Amino acid sequence: MGDPIFHRAREFEERPRAEKIFREYVNAVNVALTAGDDKYSHIPGEEMTKVHKEIERGLGWLNDIIGKQNERPKWETPIVTANQIIKERDVRLLRFLFLFLFFFFF
Repeated sequence: MGDPIFHRAREFEERPRAEKIFREYVNAVNVALTAGDDKYSHIPGEEMTKVHKEIERGLGWLNDIIGKQNERPKWETPIVTANQIIKERDVRLLRFLFLFLFFFFF
């Protein structure tokens, strides 16, 4: 509910921040996966590859959806919101944490 103009303006301001947060997360996970840190050495290589592919899929989704959003006129309803971007990041973060904790404790 609320004023559609206010909603679009708020999204126009918040979406770049959400995109930045998502990209920072992807970068942090990629650094963790490629750094050879001992705290991840207990995770089998094929599982690390799965995480890397999941992160790449997430980045592909983000690039695709932001590209589509940027093609739309600013006065049209956004096809993606800042909250949706953060939710996608959180889903991927939970998967990474689950994998890390699963192999850490079992």
